[in-house]
Amino acid sequence: MFNKGQLSGLMKQAQAMQDNLKKAQEELGNIEVTGESGSGMVKVLMTCKHDVKRVTIDPSLMADDKDMIEDLVAAAFNDAVRKAAETSEAKMSKLTAGLPVRKYPSEPTSPSRSIQISDRPHWQLHKKRRWPRRSKEKQ
Repeated sequence: MFNKGQLSGLMKQAQAMQDNLKKAQEELGNIEVTGESGSGMVKVLMTCKHDVKRVTIDPSLMADDKDMIEDLVAAAFNDAVRKAAETSEAKMSKLTAGLPVRKYPSEPTSPSRSIQISDRPHWQLHKKRRWPRRSKEKQ
């Protein structure tokens, strides 16, 4: 199917793509995003590798309820994580040219697919369950 020249060319392309992906992942550590909540009263500065650089809380909030401040900080963190994920996905999609790349092995490749979790071993997943047959009673 492939000759040696085609196969070596394919291997070189795969190696170049892997090198480009490593460089892009290193660059993501330098890209910073800001998450905000409470109309900018709480800000979280983080990298796309989820390293938090700074948390800024407006001084006027310090007189408010502790629970409200905690909620605003959590919302700002969530906003920063969403922005980091969007930025990372946009940068990586340019390199992968539409190929589905999973961040974690357990993550499905597309939202339409789902992972089936079962307590049965994988070699038994396709087998139908057979119930024990009842013996016919003689009357």
